[in-house]
Amino acid sequence: MAEDISGERVKVPIGVWICWAVVLTTVSLGVGAIALRAHPNRWLFLQTAILAVTLLVLTLYTEFTRRMYEQIKRQADTSLIQANAAILSADAIVAQNKQYKLSVASEWVLKLDERWDSTPFLLNRAKAVKLLATGQRSDQLDNIWDFFDTIGLFTRRGVLDDEMVWSIFFYWINAYWQVSEALLIEARREFPKQWLDFEHLYSLVSKREEQSNPNSTGLRLSNADVEKFLEQEASLKYLPL
Repeated sequence: MAEDISGERVKVPIGVWICWAVVLTTVSLGVGAIALRAHPNRWLFLQTAILAVTLLVLTLYTEFTRRMYEQIKRQADTSLIQANAAILSADAIVAQNKQYKLSVASEWVLKLDERWDSTPFLLNRAKAVKLLATGQRSDQLDNIWDFFDTIGLFTRRGVLDDEMVWSIFFYWINAYWQVSEALLIEARREFPKQWLDFEHLYSLVSKREEQSNPNSTGLRLSNADVEKFLEQEASLKYLPL
């Protein structure tokens, strides 16, 4: 390698190295021949020839080694660049996947909220609460448990975002669990594994509510809160405009 006037290293073609090595070898052999004529000593000529060949081999070996090192270094640099590009690409894919999941989760939450406030479900809620106020379990109450159990399943499996669920449904999840917990536990005597995701969901949103507002009055409803809730739900017929 040599340097130009700018100080940058310039690669010398291998043909130039070979030419210089041949010239060096020829000169060495010529000197040896002249020395042999002046002093007929075969050993001196042989030593000179061996030295010339050795210099030629060392020169070629050095140049080939240097070129091999540069090739390996280029390959290593290329591999490093490709690896970094792959990491950046993977990070981008993860970010896009996370954004996509949040988009899907928000769509599902809005659809569930729409169903919760639909006229058929409002009538279902009203009838369930009227019977619940007299201590009766009903098919309508089971529908509500099933609804929250489905949300709990989707949340546990990562389909829904727990923060979105807490923000939109906490009031009803919390209230329905507290006012119907005794009936739900009794129903579980026959089906022990039923509505487990509803219970998981209640625990999840309660913890989020406590973290968000440690002094939240909704975490434990008073008797007056329960009566007010039952009265409001029992009066539902359709969603007011």
